[in-house]
Amino acid sequence: MLLSKEDFAGQHDLIGNIFDIVTYTSSKGSRRILKTFTFEIGTQEYDLGNNCTLLTFVEATGGPIINVFNKCPFDIWPGVQGKPLVAGGDRWKNGKIWARRNCNSNMVCDSGSCGPLECNGSAGEPPVSLVEVSLFHEDKHDLYYVSLLDGYNLPVFIEPVPGSYNKSGGENDCVRAGGCFEDVLLTALEELKVYKNGNVASVKSACMKFNTDEYCCRKDFGTKERCNPSNWTINYTEIFKRGCPHAFTYSFDDNMSKFTCRGSSGRTSPDYTVQFC
Repeated sequence: MLLSKEDFAGQHDLIGNIFDIVTYTSSKGSRRILKTFTFEIGTQEYDLGNNCTLLTFVEATGGPIINVFNKCPFDIWPGVQGKPLVAGGDRWKNGKIWARRNCNSNMVCDSGSCGPLECNGSAGEPPVSLVEVSLFHEDKHDLYYVSLLDGYNLPVFIEPVPGSYNKSGGENDCVRAGGCFEDVLLTALEELKVYKNGNVASVKSACMKFNTDEYCCRKDFGTKERCNPSNWTINYTEIFKRGCPHAFTYSFDDNMSKFTCRGSSGRTSPDYTVQFC
């Protein structure tokens, strides 16, 4: 279900906390949430896996909980890719979350495939909508956004959980990133659409489709001034931006597309909600 501009909220169908491996059942049937980053506290590393004791410890020391919700009228298989950093102090991780759709028993999906059920460090096969999170970033705040640089397969947003953060007052501070008012699968130009089994499964970005320096913002076009979609013959990013105005649509699309937040009450990071559809 797409979000309305009048009511950008609603009831959620909880999949689970991404720091657990859990199998669960809801009104839409059984789903599975996947293992994520190896989580680091101070100079020690903890593989959270399905160990609730470690999860409780992380919560007590201010580590974040990222809950994933599915509001699509069909099952999805969340994929997660994490990147460890060297141990030391309050160093954190960054990672990506996406949705796999229409997967068979071998986990070959119409969009977002990453190999086995647990992605084991592999990224989702593009085109795919990505939630990207960098915990405890360079300026000791979290950086988070929804990226459509690798294309689009489902609407998704991420937002900090109220009560878990301190807002500094900036326009892009501790607010919702992503979210779509239109389904880009329906509104995209035909040349960008990817079909599976007769249906539009995903939409390629201009860079992914044409792989030119201009569309990919590289070499002579590798600056914000030179990489300007309004100068393209067709402004492909406009299609994504119209449907998902707070998503990151090309390399220098950072004005209202990247967001930051800090945790409250001594926490380094807030908790987060990720919702598909």
